[in-house]
Amino acid sequence: MKYLRFCLFCIGLLMAVSTQANVSVNVAIDSTMLVIGDQAGLSLSVNQPMDKQVTFPLYVDTLPGGLEVVELPQVDSLKEGERCVVTHHYRITAFEDSLYLLSALPFVCEGETIWSKPLALKVIQPFEVDTASHILADIKDIYRAPIYWWGIARTVLLILLILALIGVAYWLYRRFAKRETSEVIVEQVEVRDPWEVALEGLDRIKQEKTWQQTGRQKVYFTELTDILRNYADGVFGVNCMELPSSEILKGLTPLLKDNKEALLALKMILNLADLVKFAKWTAMPNECEDSLKQAYHFLELTRPRPAEETAQDEKTEKE
Repeated sequence: MKYLRFCLFCIGLLMAVSTQANVSVNVAIDSTMLVIGDQAGLSLSVNQPMDKQVTFPLYVDTLPGGLEVVELPQVDSLKEGERCVVTHHYRITAFEDSLYLLSALPFVCEGETIWSKPLALKVIQPFEVDTASHILADIKDIYRAPIYWWGIARTVLLILLILALIGVAYWLYRRFAKRETSEVIVEQVEVRDPWEVALEGLDRIKQEKTWQQTGRQKVYFTELTDILRNYADGVFGVNCMELPSSEILKGLTPLLKDNKEALLALKMILNLADLVKFAKWTAMPNECEDSLKQAYHFLELTRPRPAEETAQDEKTEKE
């Protein structure tokens, strides 16, 4: 029984030695002495076969022994044949002058723990602090960043280049651009008398005699009423083109209250035109001609007259 236990102990010892022989760990600090408040690099490295998996110790705030962790580790790896080297890089610091002992760190490989060698780091204070004066002192002197002369020169050169390009572009524009003084031509639109325009339209209809053409009565009355609508719009200011016949007559009634004859003539024309255009009424030839005559008569009765001519007519009526 004792012999069996001794064999098992030897086998476990050989396996541990074999495992540790295949995996080696190393912990190093890039400096053995550190000024208080400065930072140093701490490297945790494992040299292992490619098929092994080693668990590193992880530290977030402080390391064993009191050293403070500035930032979480940066991991990199390097392949060397059938083996690889995995390294965790820490940044550490300390704010008390003392000798810090970094104890052995544990690495776990396949259930076996491999311990690193302990390290020591001396943190010194480069000046003497007068504790009796109660004056606050900086841990380190103010760091003055060096002047980046090349960056300043590059910025100045870039600004000068831009100004030069703007100057050249302006010179080329003044040298080759065509200077054309564009004269704004104001087209004077002749405002014609609505009465003359309407009279020309009636003369054209009279000459074309559209009502005598087969199936053209609707076109004839449409053209006739459009002429009268435009005329009433220009003379009386009533938007007759957008209104039905009843609304046109309603709007012109107060304006033609002293000219019943003109209002009656317009009413006869619009009523007959609505029958032809919307009720499919066929007007007699004499009705078509009479509508044209009534249109001429409406123009004559409502023709705007100059003030002198109106005064002369009133004088004639009084005599």
